[in-house]
Amino acid sequence: MQVTVPRFVIDERDVDFHALTLTLTAEEAHHARTVLRLKKGDRVVALDGRRVYEGTVSEVRKDTVAVALSSWRDAQEPAVRLVLYQAIPKGKKAEFIAEKATEIGVNEIVFFSAERSYAEMSPARLERVRRHAKEAVRQCGRDTIPLVTVLSVPGVDAVFEWHLREDLPISEAGGSSIDVGHEATVGAGRKEQEGKKSVPGAR
Repeated sequence: MQVTVPRFVIDERDVDFHALTLTLTAEEAHHARTVLRLKKGDRVVALDGRRVYEGTVSEVRKDTVAVALSSWRDAQEPAVRLVLYQAIPKGKKAEFIAEKATEIGVNEIVFFSAERSYAEMSPARLERVRRHAKEAVRQCGRDTIPLVTVLSVPGVDAVFEWHLREDLPISEAGGSSIDVGHEATVGAGRKEQEGKKSVPGAR
């Protein structure tokens, strides 16, 4: 039976290429030490958004776990960049959306307050959503964590008006975009503009 190698999300600063080691800190170290009960010699995989590292645990300390590096490679993602624009939902749906969007390969999740949105995205809630995306990365095997943000402009119309004016994809890096929400939530401005000019991407 094939044993799944545990995966951890780290910061690039946690890697020491000269010493060929990386360090698990904070909640990642807690997960390795307390939840998984890893010990010296156990294999691990770590990712920092740019690279994927493989190695073995060399020391388990009180607050950190040291890993001896055996190899690393550049992170791989699909050629098409995908951005999800999601009207802020009620309850715990945002966490579920972030989890599933991560699993299917979405690169960026942007929550926005639509015309008829009643839910809010507080800093604490946003952090919970980001943790769900991180956990999904651990489980699904992709190499990078999607960026999860909240749109700063009031309403989604401003995004589409900019998009139509500049004739650019919504994602500045190019690719496709998906906007999700009840049809009534996007506002009348976008509906009027869509009749004048097509919007590339998916809906």
